Amino acid sequence: MSAKGLFVRAVTHGLITNNTTHYSPTSFVLDVANQCSIPIIGMEDPQPPSCKFILNASEQDGVSLQSIGTNMKPSRCDFINDLEIINRIKYGYTVKDPFIKAFTVNNLKRAETRVLDATAGMGRDSFVLSSFGFKMILVERNPIVYMLLKDGYERAKHQFGNVSSVIHADSINYLNHINVEDPNRPHVVYLDPMFEKHGKQRATKRSISMLRDIIDVERDNHQLSQLIEAASRVAIRKVIIKRNKSAPIHPNVKHSFVARDTRFDMIVTTDLI
Repeated sequence: MSAKGLFVRAVTHGLITNNTTHYSPTSFVLDVANQCSIPIIGMEDPQPPSCKFILNASEQDGVSLQSIGTNMKPSRCDFINDLEIINRIKYGYTVKDPFIKAFTVNNLKRAETRVLDATAGMGRDSFVLSSFGFKMILVERNPIVYMLLKDGYERAKHQFGNVSSVIHADSINYLNHINVEDPNRPHVVYLDPMFEKHGKQRATKRSISMLRDIIDVERDNHQLSQLIEAASRVAIRKVIIKRNKSAPIHPNVKHSFVARDTRFDMIVTTDLI
């Protein structure tokens, strides 16, 4: 379930036990680590020789991913203080931006449009869509990324009000278990497979660089066709696929919304677009 050389370390000092209402980063991470058989080391335990990454959790600082033996700062999901994402929302997008237009559905207000982000990752795109009023459900397969994402969401709930849930699940299985007769299934399914490395691109940022080392990118891209098939079966109106501009276009794509270095391919699942 997780990358080799990855361990969880949780600070249990100050942990509130038997608390079912208040979010506890430490309890949450320990629960997921135990469920996914991710090895746990204590604060006083020596660092294992095979250790490459440590997922740290504490009540005060939340959840962060640390790369061992590098000078990279720990990576965390911080929707409150991340200036890049804040500026994206304030200054980077308008309703006419290709990214926002890709998710807009005719005859539906954004507040009525249900979007399932089936490859949520660190949740940045979903946070932007949420700020524009779209009703979001986030699904993430990798347990490490899920813990980072869930922690960021819990800490920014007051700014992430249009997100109904953050779910740890294999997206293909999750989509295949949605009843196609359910009127409350998503209008739009969003797929954002991690781009393969391609020269110098923004994916060299530290958070993405670390994610590449813990996510099976090759597997995710290999399963993309299955994911598209499952998403097309479930989405009421359309599937949106985020791709590098140079990536091949799926044969079912009807239209692409093109940004500077990214393409948002649209597969129509109804005649009512």
